[in-house]
Amino acid sequence: MILAAIAPLLFVSRPALAADDPTVAVAVASRNVFAGQTVTVQVQIEGAQPDAPPEFPAVRGLALKLTGQQQIAAPMVIVNNRRMDSGRDRTIFQYEGVPPTPGEYQIPAVDVVIGGRAFKTEPITIRAQAPSDDPDVRLILDVDNPAPFVGEPVRLSVTLGLGRNARGARFNIPGVEGVFEVTAPPSTDPGRRGRDELTLEILGAPVPMRASQREIGGRTFDTVTAERIIVPREAGRQTIGPATVETRIIVREGRWPFEEEVTRSAVAPSNTISLEVRPLPTEGRPPAFNGLVGRYSLSAAAEPTEVSVGDPITVIARVTGPLPEIIPAPPIDRQPDFAGFRVSLDSAPPAMDARGKTFKYTLRAERADLTEIPPIELGYFNASSGSYDVARSEPVPIKVRSTRVVTLGESAPAALATPMGAAIEDRAGGLRHNYTGPQVLADQRFDLARMLRNPVVIAVLAGPPAVFVLTAFGLLWRRASPAERNRIRARRALSAARSALSGVAGEDPVLIAAGVSDAVRGYFADRTGRATQSMTTVECAEILSQCGSSLIDRVKALLESCDAARYGGIALGDARRLRHEALELLMELDQRHEVRA
Repeated sequence: MILAAIAPLLFVSRPALAADDPTVAVAVASRNVFAGQTVTVQVQIEGAQPDAPPEFPAVRGLALKLTGQQQIAAPMVIVNNRRMDSGRDRTIFQYEGVPPTPGEYQIPAVDVVIGGRAFKTEPITIRAQAPSDDPDVRLILDVDNPAPFVGEPVRLSVTLGLGRNARGARFNIPGVEGVFEVTAPPSTDPGRRGRDELTLEILGAPVPMRASQREIGGRTFDTVTAERIIVPREAGRQTIGPATVETRIIVREGRWPFEEEVTRSAVAPSNTISLEVRPLPTEGRPPAFNGLVGRYSLSAAAEPTEVSVGDPITVIARVTGPLPEIIPAPPIDRQPDFAGFRVSLDSAPPAMDARGKTFKYTLRAERADLTEIPPIELGYFNASSGSYDVARSEPVPIKVRSTRVVTLGESAPAALATPMGAAIEDRAGGLRHNYTGPQVLADQRFDLARMLRNPVVIAVLAGPPAVFVLTAFGLLWRRASPAERNRIRARRALSAARSALSGVAGEDPVLIAAGVSDAVRGYFADRTGRATQSMTTVECAEILSQCGSSLIDRVKALLESCDAARYGGIALGDARRLRHEALELLMELDQRHEVRA
């Protein structure tokens, strides 16, 4: 990016410094702009290199982000064949931001650190006024459902109408960030994306657009429409807009090479949209509800369907619904009907298309009496009926054998097979029978190396040490009996859980929630001598219920929040709060001794 050409156009504010000191100045293209119009700010440093780019704090939603950096060497002049400096090197950092609403924005002075020494810029005041209607630009917002439930996908349409040709378009849509989750609508032709598709950048991402013509206010405009899916996360009245679009209208086409193109800046507002977001009902909500809202269906297939106990079975589960991107994997490992199977989800990302998402599982039957793969279930809230529902696949018949049929045999040595022509035959005493002839004579001379390879000799030499080791191991095993090992596990349960929670870190909120869930279930497993993998929310609640614990509701709520986060998503701050809550809850449980086998 060439920043030097912009610098002369900026209003520069430069603090007074000593002659030998580096100079730091802040410059802004215009202090008076429209709300929704891009503000360009530069920090110019002369005579030194800064330690790092300065950072501007966000002010009332105006966040200045670094968009470019340039190094400009001081120009040189030649006088009497001698080269002389005519200035100092400059470093320019360029920032851009968009004031979201009308008003005055006071951006404070920031530090520019040079060689460990801080140089302050001057504060900036930017005034943003509300944009007025432009005769050549129209911006229209629309939604397909003004009264959605929390978590229900809503299609937001952004239509830009142009009465003249224009160059570029920047959109600012207040009221979405922090209140809605934003994603792209499913493409009707995924293979087309990225080839000839024209896009508009809406809410931080390029979105395919549709071009048409439309009459607005008695005038025909060329229009382009782009759509994004917004998912409300808070109940109540939510207001989107007025949005603004910033573009350059072409006043006169340039006729190269004789005339340049003439453009003017235009900032136009949109209408305002109000959504009445309804909360999800608490009545009838299943314990493992993961936040999925809409209408969904589920189908399943398996291959092979005739196996032995322990053989892998590949199960393909396909879930279809209004927004495939947010569909979580059906948690079949937590369905009671799958208790006779070992279940693992394929590590590869699920396949997704415009209508749904496909998940792959590997199942292994643990018993021979299993006759079908049970229906796979996925709970959701049906926005059409206003009640909770379950998407359920049909069961898949299977046949499980108790063991695999194996044929064993013992063949004669290759050296004997040819001359004797002997074949393996069944005998009453076993599979092996006698062979005769000089070919079977063995060398019986004493050979120390051969003797040391003899199993009998090895057994005689190694027998006493092996007996000693086994005896010692037996004594240790008796001392560390299963009951004693379980008591040790129970004593160390809190320490192990705290160590597991301290290892839950990073920036992925779903992984944090999963780690919290595993640590809590591990504590219950250690306290009761059970396997960690088998602990469910229901089992943890039953343990507390049998012990008469007063914390049963808090534990259930914590684990259900972790499950919902794992399959429905969660904010990073909420995931970290779950970790702190789990630590406090486990310490309280341990102090009260309310978890017992």
